[in-house]
Amino acid sequence: MAGGTAFACLSAAVAGKFEIQPKPDYREPLNLYSLIAADPAERKSATLGLMEQPLRRFETEENTRRGPEIQAYKDSLEALEMEISAIKRDKKPDKPSRIAAKRQEIEQLHPVEPYRIFADDLTPERAASILAENHGIMAVFSAEGGIFGTLAGRYSNGQPNLSTFLKGHSGDPIRIDRRGRTENIEKPSITCCLCVQLGVLTDVIKNKAFRETGLCARFLYCVPPSRLGERSYHTQP
Repeated sequence: MAGGTAFACLSAAVAGKFEIQPKPDYREPLNLYSLIAADPAERKSATLGLMEQPLRRFETEENTRRGPEIQAYKDSLEALEMEISAIKRDKKPDKPSRIAAKRQEIEQLHPVEPYRIFADDLTPERAASILAENHGIMAVFSAEGGIFGTLAGRYSNGQPNLSTFLKGHSGDPIRIDRRGRTENIEKPSITCCLCVQLGVLTDVIKNKAFRETGLCARFLYCVPPSRLGERSYHTQP
């Protein structure tokens, strides 16, 4: 269980930064989809929580470092938007050109968003948005299997919505053009580490859409032997 989780943590650390090239005409991204299945009380949550600590610590430290840059970006954006509002209120004939100039300044600002590694209970639409905000990188770590219910269509009238997670495994471009929403992720890189009960694994394998689209084939499966009744209580802290 710790080994399967460790692979996912290493994957999240290098995803989007490196590729492996076994031979000149063949490359693969290094992000993994890891699914660990075990019965209740096998310490799935505790194992996942321990293994992901370095990544969560890095995420916190990076956002502390970025704090002043994030605030400076927000201040600049707010100031320009206020200037546009003020221009709209005056009656000078050059108003359209001045507004256009300020909007161009907004477009030239370099957005600084909070650094994010992890996501958990999210829809495929929100997953695409997080990828777009985070330079195409995201990790879904969870000690529950709720994400499979969402992918199977819990929030889309029973229609499976798998595209983001299929493309996020292989690095195929994601392009979304809908009314009020446009997102382009040239090389998405999703890492998954899901620690679920054995019943969830059974449901995943039985799902026809998951099998036929290749979602099942994208996962590295780990079913560790049970430790129930075999653990030693008297161990070194």
